[in-house]
Amino acid sequence: MKKYLKEIELSGMLMMLIGVLLNLTGRSSWAVWTIVIAIALWLVTVIYKAMRWNEYKHDNQQNIIIMLATIVVLFIIMLYAR
Repeated sequence: MKKYLKEIELSGMLMMLIGVLLNLTGRSSWAVWTIVIAIALWLVTVIYKAMRWNEYKHDNQQNIIIMLATIVVLFIIMLYAR
């Protein structure tokens, strides 16, 4: 699995981009499923790297920072959406 991690990550990022573009074009049902699959692919890599913390310490720290920043941004958006 180790040799396929980069391909899984890149395919997840590409699917996320496709999902966002689909959402912008108005095909929201297709976009939701594409984004869900992209998040699932990303989650597979995050879990695999978390199980091997010492080997992927730098990547894990980056993932934690990205998750925290995303949560903060979502809270800010929720506060202003009222």
